[in-house]
Amino acid sequence: MPIEHIHTYLGKKRRKRTRGAVKSKLEVTREVTLKAEAPAGARFKGYEEVLVQDLRIVVEVVRYRRERWQTADGKRLVAPLPAGIMGGF
Repeated sequence: MPIEHIHTYLGKKRRKRTRGAVKSKLEVTREVTLKAEAPAGARFKGYEEVLVQDLRIVVEVVRYRRERWQTADGKRLVAPLPAGIMGGF
């Protein structure tokens, strides 16, 4: 039995997912106007827009200020780092 019939047989119908427009969800953070080398006598007809999405990796430096305590019997306590944070300098 073909797969399409198995889903119908089991009482399940496949739905086709529709995706929304990606362009409408993007926020433009920078706009660059590019000039063309048009010959003399040419008429300007507007712009053709192209959206380019780029990924930036940014460095973040976080200073964790860990409380230090000394108990009455002389032991030293230091607040632990959050889960997933290792090392440091």
